Amino acid sequence: MLEQSRQQRCVVEDDLVCQLRSGGLEVAGAEASYQALKRNQGDTLVMASDLGIVVSRECKICMYTWVKRKAVEMCPQCGTNDSRDFNLTEELILLGEQQGCSMEIVERSDVLNEVGGIGCLLRFRLYVTANSTGSILS
Repeated sequence: MLEQSRQQRCVVEDDLVCQLRSGGLEVAGAEASYQALKRNQGDTLVMASDLGIVVSRECKICMYTWVKRKAVEMCPQCGTNDSRDFNLTEELILLGEQQGCSMEIVERSDVLNEVGGIGCLLRFRLYVTANSTGSILS
């Protein structure tokens, strides 16, 4: 039973790597995975077993979310300083559970670690474009 579970994790990891390389139905990284789950696109959330707490920020004005990198940061989307810090790792798990996503914990994956330890296989892809002001449209 333990060996079967290990094989299933390898299949999910291989699928994520294949999708990453082909530009398929996946997103890589904490921010992209969070945005995909907020849009109910997630099918399988894949996380590295040694992933710690990822502290993120969400703008209270435009609701844009980004991984916190400095003590004080302005929102990259709208430029305000009005944001809240939160545990993105915990939020990803909660969103995934609410949406019925499969969740896989992967041990020792160089590819997953290169993208921050988090990726998400998608149910569908949204094509996003930017308008003349650089704002994202979906």
